[in-house]
Amino acid sequence: MSRILGRIVGLIILLLLNLQSLTAGESRAGSISWRRDYAAARRESTKSGRDVLILFTSANCGWCRRLESSTLRDRSIVRLIDDQFIPVRIEETDPSAEAIFSSFSVEALPTFIVITSAGAIAVKQEGYLDSSSLSAILKRRVADRAPNSPASRKPSARRDSDK
Repeated sequence: MSRILGRIVGLIILLLLNLQSLTAGESRAGSISWRRDYAAARRESTKSGRDVLILFTSANCGWCRRLESSTLRDRSIVRLIDDQFIPVRIEETDPSAEAIFSSFSVEALPTFIVITSAGAIAVKQEGYLDSSSLSAILKRRVADRAPNSPASRKPSARRDSDK
């Protein structure tokens, strides 16, 4: 009887450990690796060639909270942003926020701005975006900057098999 009870306790502990590791993985998968330092992100962008994606937000903004609780929790959005961009989150109450808000003429929240590795503004989008809208904007930017993207390729000459 005690051997059976020992095995049951062991299985319960094993299940709890597995459950803990699964939920830890989900929380990492559902969270973007936001940077807070725009200048450091620009340096990283210059070295890596990836664009900087800035989110201007505020804890007092209802649409910002909705964006962060829905769109920015979508696994495909998290993966797209973390894989293709250097994400920076600028909170309206951050000490350096006023200068950055002013330099990019941010007038509404939330606002996304994509900065190229050369420092140019490639995208500026104000307001709430659902997952499909944000995904389309970001994928279009990735395609535009890719040297062999369909958007940058010239149409190929027709082959005899295309007739």
